Amino acid sequence: MRKNTILILMLFFGTCISAQSISTDHEPEISVPGLYIGIESGIKTFNTFEKEHEFIRESASYYYGYSYRYSALSLMSLSYYASINAEYRMLDNHLWVSGGISYSTMNASIAKYSGSDSHPDYFYVLLNQQDNESYYYRISELRFLSHYIGIPLDFNFAPITSKYFQLYGKIGMDLNFRVNTNKRATFYNEEMNSYEPEVLALFEDPQNFYALAGFGGGLQIGQKNKPNIRFEMDLLSFVLTPDALSLVEQNVAFGGNISFLIPLNK
Repeated sequence: MRKNTILILMLFFGTCISAQSISTDHEPEISVPGLYIGIESGIKTFNTFEKEHEFIRESASYYYGYSYRYSALSLMSLSYYASINAEYRMLDNHLWVSGGISYSTMNASIAKYSGSDSHPDYFYVLLNQQDNESYYYRISELRFLSHYIGIPLDFNFAPITSKYFQLYGKIGMDLNFRVNTNKRATFYNEEMNSYEPEVLALFEDPQNFYALAGFGGGLQIGQKNKPNIRFEMDLLSFVLTPDALSLVEQNVAFGGNISFLIPLNK
């Protein structure tokens, strides 16, 4: 009887171990050949010029095509972004198609920095007009910071590849949707700060949609089906919505980014 009991227990544990081995051997894995997941972070700087605001005085003066340093405004627009992307590679790792979701900020400003005591660091924003008299605010800087959620789409072609690096070119598009905008006015005289809402009310909010399209290129380091790091330059991007910003206007952008990608195939 005792021998039969021992034999039954041995058969039971043997069956359990065998079943566990079969379950382990058939455990599903996430494996998609050619598919990569990556994170990217970068910066874009824009060719920025003045938007026509009738209530801004002495915005700029020109002499034979050159801006006079003491009366010209300093115009700036700069974007930082980060994204999560999925990328599919085909044609023996020569063609890469990617898309994802991004978060970006657009920092646009108008300021005046004369660098001279005889030419103060401010410009004028019209307060009101009564009869033949006009009243202005003296403003040192206007700054709008907009936040966007976007969809980046890229098509990359790598004509030069080796085991450890690839040189590639890129055509891409960014579709961005505005979440909100923070506005700020800096007065030359701090005692006037209480009038900030009145100044900011003169400017409309940026449009809700903002788009770019352009081309670039870069260097990718890493082996096929292994983690890769990528250094990229945005050589020229065209602003498809030049009137999207309410403070300034833009036409083209330049920039760069760095990204890290891992493959989903094992």
